[in-house]
Amino acid sequence: MSPTLDQVFAHASAVVMWGPPTEDHQVAFVTKNVSALGVSADDLTGGSLPYYSIVHGKDAGRLRRAFSGAMGGRDREIVMEYRLVSSDGTERWVEDRTVVERGADGGVTHYQGIVIDITERKLAEQGLQESEERNRRLLGRSFDARITHRDGKIIFANDTAARLIRAE
Repeated sequence: MSPTLDQVFAHASAVVMWGPPTEDHQVAFVTKNVSALGVSADDLTGGSLPYYSIVHGKDAGRLRRAFSGAMGGRDREIVMEYRLVSSDGTERWVEDRTVVERGADGGVTHYQGIVIDITERKLAEQGLQESEERNRRLLGRSFDARITHRDGKIIFANDTAARLIRAE
């Protein structure tokens, strides 16, 4: 017995979707594992929940422009990161890899895409960035001169080091 598509994607972090060539990013098919992002497959495909309504407000315009550009022929592929917001307000970061397919006449026939949950990676990146900023502030306040270099180029010098080398 071979597995169904839903069985294959049941525990995957990648959601597959496709839809017709509409500017509103209508979803005709989506794998049921989209529920891990806090959205029902039936709501998305049934038309009761437009895709853009689950895209974070700060990211929706950027996604609309990219999707519109691809539908209009400027690009064939969209690769971008943005946030989705579930009905309970939970935000999930996703990487969207969507391809616009065209017929022999050059007209758009449909789009197909994979949306991958990258929330854990984004949280790790944010934690690293915050840690680096804390370290930079601590080193900046140190009474000892602190200089960091990479390949012979100074990439960080605290105030004490700058005073010592008279670079202020």
